[in-house]
Formats: sequence, C-alpha cells, structure tokens
Amino acid sequence: MIAAGRYGRAVSGILLAYKNHGHVDIGSPVAAALAGALHHGIADLAGTQASAEHPVLLVPVPGRSSSRRRRGYDPLMLLLSRLDRADSLPAGTVLVPAVQQVPARTRLGTALARTSVRAAVRGGMATALAGWNGGQKGLGRRRRRTNVLFSMTALERGRKGLVGRSCVIVDDVLTTGATINEVYRVLHSSGASVLGAVVVAATSPPAGGGRSALPARSPGSFSAAPEAPGRSIELPEVLEHGGVNKTYL
Repeated sequence: MIAAGRYGRAVSGILLAYKNHGHVDIGSPVAAALAGALHHGIADLAGTQASAEHPVLLVPVPGRSSSRRRRGYDPLMLLLSRLDRADSLPAGTVLVPAVQQVPARTRLGTALARTSVRAAVRGGMATALAGWNGGQKGLGRRRRRTNVLFSMTALERGRKGLVGRSCVIVDDVLTTGATINEVYRVLHSSGASVLGAVVVAATSPPAGGGRSALPARSPGSFSAAPEAPGRSIELPEVLEHGGVNKTYL
C-alpha cells in the first residue's frame, strides 16, 4: 500500500472541498499528488511487469451512484481521467474501471440468499441498505468491513479481461482499508493478480479500528508495509512541494 501522504488537517480540507463542495478547480494539486504516488507505486509494486505489451491495470475504487448524482461528478475518476488525458499515468499502465457498485436492492437479495431471514434482518439488511443510509463515515473497522462486503462486482463486459492480469487498486483516501479490501475481493475472484494499492492520502483507522484491515500477504494479495519496531510511521502531509511526497504505509 502506497500513499502520497497523510490525511491531515490541511489535506482533509482540500480533499473535502474538491470531493464534496464542487471545487474541481483545485484538482491540479490533488492530481499531482496522485500522479506522484502512482509513479512511485508502479515502480515499486509492478517493477518490470509493467510494459506496453502487458500493461498493469489501474483499477479505481468505484463511487456510489447516489454520490455521483449528488455531486454531479466522480472525484476519483475525474482525477484519473485528467492524468490519462495528459499522458501522466505511469508507463506500462492503463486505466480500467473494472469494478462497479452493486445496487442496494440486489445486495439485500444476496444477503437473504446467504443467511437466514432473522440474520438478514439483523445484519444483512442493514448492510444492504447502507447505500441509502450514507457512507462509511463514523463507522469502526469491523462495521466498515461488514458494510462493504459484497457491495461490489466486476463489470460484466470486462470480467473476462481480468483473468491473469496484474492490477493496482487506486483510491483517494484510505481509512481502514475496508473498501480497498472489497475491490481486492472482486478482482481476485475474477482471476486477476492484485499487486497492491495506491491512494492520495491515508488516515489512522477510526475508533474501534486498530490496524488497517488489509489482506495478509500471500500470492496475489498485499498488506501494509510493517512498521519499524518501537515507533509509528508519520506520513507527511500531501500537496506540499508540488504534491509529490511519497511514502509507504
């Protein structure tokens, strides 16, 4: 997992203004931070695997349809499309929105099929209705993982194209890793190899969280880089010095 920097006070203000208040005019420094992290991340995660003949797929975390309608745009895809048009994505990569959100009604049906009625009413239904209740903010790590489980699926038209392909997941902000975990689940179950993930900024897990809920390191999966014994990792704020501070989580 590689982040451009820490989701501190200054950065959160910029990202929230960009994402939630329509200030797409301040997208340049955010895009610069993401570009820096992507170039660093592909060099580290993909190495020689990235080539024009066999490009690494950059797979963005999909936004909810309700959020796109409310904002009028998809903040992450706007950044990535901007970099793509400017030919600023890392060499040997291609932007592929291969994952989509599952409609809440479909999630409810899946929850009912997987569990008893009582369990679905108690847990599965609450999870299925999360799309209407509004996001992950304020939830602990365990609830975030439950909230997004089976909330995404591969786009049908591109599912076959994922088999055997190397992918890097891209998101804007990392909190617990629950959303990235869900994209990992979809890609892995579709036959892709997930090399890792790149984000603009990373924050500490919310209350009840503990460490980030990333998959344990195994073939085709990834984990946060281990901390040095006896100290925590302090990520620098992004958007300073041209927005290209890069660091490992």
